[in-house]
Amino acid sequence: MNDLNSEIRYYRGLPLVRCEDVLFYGNINEDYVTKIEVKSIKNNDKIKLSDKLTVQMVSSSSAARGRNLRIKKSSEKNGLYEALDVAFAWLERLPKKTSEKKKV
Repeated sequence: MNDLNSEIRYYRGLPLVRCEDVLFYGNINEDYVTKIEVKSIKNNDKIKLSDKLTVQMVSSSSAARGRNLRIKKSSEKNGLYEALDVAFAWLERLPKKTSEKKKV
């Protein structure tokens, strides 16, 4: 049996999903996720490495629909790790949703 959770990768405890040259990073249940798009690739011996990337913080409701992404922040980075670090920092600074309402 194929378990969906076994196919999802995590970076610093947050889901990282890839579709061709686009990665979505973050929890879709939060208000925002980050979209990382590979703009160029360089060849290093036998390995292809992401060179130029665009990082965008987008509304998770618009990311789930896949169209008309509502962009809150955007940045250009060199290398995947630099892009993921910026994305992680943006997501960590956001207030988290709480599943329980505070009792008065």
